Amino acid sequence: KALLQAKANTELLEENGHTALALAENQDETAIATLIRQHVASLGAAVAPEVTQAAQAARADAAMDKLLAEEAAERAEVQARSKKSKEKKKAGRAVTTADDEPSEAPPAAVLAPPSAAAPKPESAAERAGAALRAAIASGGLSTLELALAAAPREVREGSVGMEAQALCDRLLEEALQEAEREAMQNAAAEAAMLAAAERAQEVAVRDVVRVRTRAAALSKAREEAVA
Repeated sequence: KALLQAKANTELLEENGHTALALAENQDETAIATLIRQHVASLGAAVAPEVTQAAQAARADAAMDKLLAEEAAERAEVQARSKKSKEKKKAGRAVTTADDEPSEAPPAAVLAPPSAAAPKPESAAERAGAALRAAIASGGLSTLELALAAAPREVREGSVGMEAQALCDRLLEEALQEAEREAMQNAAAEAAMLAAAERAQEVAVRDVVRVRTRAAALSKAREEAVA
């Protein structure tokens, strides 16, 4: 018991390869075997918390190392992005400076477009010719007559005036022919109406004569019957 209290190693082997616990059990030293077992159990209970604490410390160290590694990686990534941003800004400033520098070649002078000539005002003859062409296009007799009456002599004797006059004469002839046809149709209609009226009158006269003749015959017959 004193040896056990002095923390003697119970796992040491004697020359035949037996531990103290094995020798006590072989020699039926039950009390000694029990003391050795209790001592070993107490040592195990004392060592277990130390082992647990060591394992927890190891896990904590590993977690701390992982966290430090992640922070270092994030810091490196931020520095890389910052470096790229600075390089882009520097390149942008260089391009802006190059654009702001004056060009060696002076800008070409902008030539002003040639001024358009002012339209020449139309003469009276030109206006009359345009009016005649418009009247010819419209095809109206009254419009042609008015345009010809307003046109000067030189325009009336020109090609446009002659064309307008020919068209006006043709339209006038057609209008006269149409008027004659209408007059003849009206006369024929009136004659037909008169003839119909005369026939109706003749029929009416014959009817009156027939009625009177019949009435006279009836009257004579009554007189003869009375006599």
